[in-house]
Amino acid sequence: MSGIEWRKRTVTSNGVSLAVRESSGEGPAVIFLTGLGTPQSVWSRVAERISGEHRVITFDYRGHGRSGVAGEYSFDLLLDDVSAVLDATDARNPLLCGWSLGADLAVWHAAGHSDVHHVIALDGGIPAEPVAAEADWMDSWRARLLGGLARMFGAGVRMSTGELLALTDELHERRRSILDAYARVSCPVEVVLAETPNDAVAAGRTEGGTGQVSDETWRAGAHRLAAAYPNVPIRWLESDHAMPIRVPHRIADLIAGAFHPQQPGGD
Repeated sequence: MSGIEWRKRTVTSNGVSLAVRESSGEGPAVIFLTGLGTPQSVWSRVAERISGEHRVITFDYRGHGRSGVAGEYSFDLLLDDVSAVLDATDARNPLLCGWSLGADLAVWHAAGHSDVHHVIALDGGIPAEPVAAEADWMDSWRARLLGGLARMFGAGVRMSTGELLALTDELHERRRSILDAYARVSCPVEVVLAETPNDAVAAGRTEGGTGQVSDETWRAGAHRLAAAYPNVPIRWLESDHAMPIRVPHRIADLIAGAFHPQQPGGD
């Protein structure tokens, strides 16, 4: 249970009501962007550790948690939703901490907005290519993934399987061109990847799309990013994909290090 006294509000983006919560901290704003199929409450353990020094903002994606359903879902609309929440909360020069899908959203948002202070991309935001898989196997795997996410996070996802798959296919396409996004990012970016490969890695990194991202292709994507942008630090953290749950203290350290470079976050 979070000890933060959240201010809860609704923000409208392209006609969709988004459930937003905000802490009362007076410090720099930190906005958390979660993974597909998970609610904003996944960040509570991290938020408790930083809310004294920062104004913390989280929200449920369209079709997730307490947010409204939408007639359309796309990566661009999710980016619009991020902008709508930042504008409505007057979050200036925010730090964007995104996990899984949220990591990609953070990088692409920063590519189009010069006022972002810092990006921390957790187990996402790299040019990893999915490996094609047979349809029957994928149907079974999707069912296990969605069921596992619901059990782990108590997520209320009201997107259809088809809508989820279309969105995750688009995410794969975005990852193919994400190096172009990095070229337009003017703020510091840190990429933090999970060291432990397991079922959660495959689940979170593909987000339920039409292909599977193996540990080998994931690491190859990290090497591509490092070769293209050696100034972007890539850390391998002792965790599985569920970083906000497994290592909230390490994420809080990374955020502290982003605002106080003389006190860097853990390696």
